[in-house]
Amino acid sequence: MQRLSIDVTSRPQGKRSARRARSEGNIPAVVYGKLDAPLSVLVNGKDLRTIEKMDHSFNVLIDLTIDGKQKTLARICDYQADALQRKVTHLDIQAIDINQKIDVEVPVRLVGTPLGVKDEGGLLEQFRHALHVVALPNGIPTVIEIDVSSMKIGDNVYANDIKLPAGVAFPHATNFIVAAVAAPQKEEEVVAAPAADATAAPGAAPAAGATAPAAEKKAEKK
Repeated sequence: MQRLSIDVTSRPQGKRSARRARSEGNIPAVVYGKLDAPLSVLVNGKDLRTIEKMDHSFNVLIDLTIDGKQKTLARICDYQADALQRKVTHLDIQAIDINQKIDVEVPVRLVGTPLGVKDEGGLLEQFRHALHVVALPNGIPTVIEIDVSSMKIGDNVYANDIKLPAGVAFPHATNFIVAAVAAPQKEEEVVAAPAADATAAPGAAPAAGATAPAAEKKAEKK
């Protein structure tokens, strides 16, 4: 996992303080975890953009300096964003210990083209685009790559099939499917019903199973 240093400053709590911070180009945040108490801070907007360029999911280790004196290792564990503009409006920052394992979400990348897709016309399906893992902060992988090039139609990749780096483990109990190669879907042929013959000559015999109106009336009289 990538790592960088940023400075933050403490701020008053409350919505008014948060609105002012955003108007000045900063991001209101709360730091909690390995601290005496949660602390409201301001993150410089430029620092946040730097983190986002390093990893769009903010999966970065941060050497955090608070008010120029208090230092701690941290990570962005959650954020809120504007629904329309998708701009980050608030951050949750977790202070962590370099010697204690943490639970993080790591993106999954499928590598290669499956044989079942290339030779059999199958479809590669990815059911999980990120996986939760447990690891020490400095041992968290940036991405989990899965080689799918040998997969054929009907093959699945389960969580327990994935080879993780040393010191990294799955905290799950269920062995779920991460990716699969499915058979191509067959298109069903639609058979159109025969259209009624609107050009039949006058006086032509009625179709089989049909009874002329005149014949029906004679049968009723008898």
